[in-house]
Amino acid sequence: MARQGARTESPQRRPDPYAGHVRTADELTRELRQRGYRVTRPRQAVWRVLSDAHGHLTAEQVAARVSQHEPGVNLASVYRSLALFASLNLVRESRLGDNDVVRWEVAHPDEHFHLVCETCGRVDHHTGDLVARVIEHLQTGHDFEASSVELTVAGRCATCARRSDESAM
Repeated sequence: MARQGARTESPQRRPDPYAGHVRTADELTRELRQRGYRVTRPRQAVWRVLSDAHGHLTAEQVAARVSQHEPGVNLASVYRSLALFASLNLVRESRLGDNDVVRWEVAHPDEHFHLVCETCGRVDHHTGDLVARVIEHLQTGHDFEASSVELTVAGRCATCARRSDESAM
């Protein structure tokens, strides 16, 4: 992998890591109908919140945001929508180190993994070949076929590390 700012011989366009993943409301509608599910207002509202969030939300946070636009949608409807989306692999649930709280996000490829700051709680996605290497290692070294991988790395983000270093001086 080239360092940031380093020149490469022949730049290649990287494939879209979300190719084949549902991202838009129209894609959600098609996916639900193709699989025999109704497209309901609560499902659309939950999808819109998750798609717009660009991050990880608890079910309660999803419900609060949904209720701003669809006041009739309750927490139980949000949970049912999340459970359906998860069963269809449209969303991912993650436990990111904060007291086993489940957080939700639109499904992304396995090669993304989470970097969780233990100080401020910031969560970033990192893309690289590490997850693919882990999957290959499991298959060749342990005769184990992984169906999915959820990798979370805890530590401190650059901002919090810098603040800690500055306060130590």
